[in-house]
Amino acid sequence: MNGLIGPFTLQLKVAFITGILISAPIWLYQIWSFITPALHKRERRFAIFFVGVATPLFTLGATCAYLILPHAVKILLGFTPSDLGNLIRFDEYLDFVLRLILLFGIAFVLPLFLLSLNILGLVSGRSLLKPWRLAVFLIFLFTAAFTPTPDPITMTVLAIPLCILYFTAGIIALLIDRKRSKRSVNQSLNATAIDPAEPI
Repeated sequence: MNGLIGPFTLQLKVAFITGILISAPIWLYQIWSFITPALHKRERRFAIFFVGVATPLFTLGATCAYLILPHAVKILLGFTPSDLGNLIRFDEYLDFVLRLILLFGIAFVLPLFLLSLNILGLVSGRSLLKPWRLAVFLIFLFTAAFTPTPDPITMTVLAIPLCILYFTAGIIALLIDRKRSKRSVNQSLNATAIDPAEPI
């Protein structure tokens, strides 16, 4: 830790992050209470569904990032020349851990955003899965760019769950499209139904 105010700044940062995490249920409830009155019943159900699914997905991504941290740190420290020591500053290490956890937590929620666009009728399931090769390439490119280690094992371990989530979101979107098309066909049939002929 360097600088005269370095220890003080670190204490403030740790206290701020801890305060946000501990008070999260309170301020999340306040935000929900502020937004809920403006939502219709269907929008409220959708918001509950989104939050209920996004929370475990974010937790899964953050957990995956946290589990690879020891392996990542070991590999990164392996680049240190044998005749030199490597003193890791705690504030830099804390920033590194938080960025990695936040980044992969958000990445695991992205397939849910795609599914939400389909539920809102903005994107079809076919259009989600059609560029699947490009999507898989971008997922591996993302994990290669933001994984802190250059080894392919860590990159693959993080990319596989993202690929599974992407294809799962696409398949669910196709099922939603099929259900939506059946509903529209039934509605059109009911609208164009011919009444029984009246006696002449």
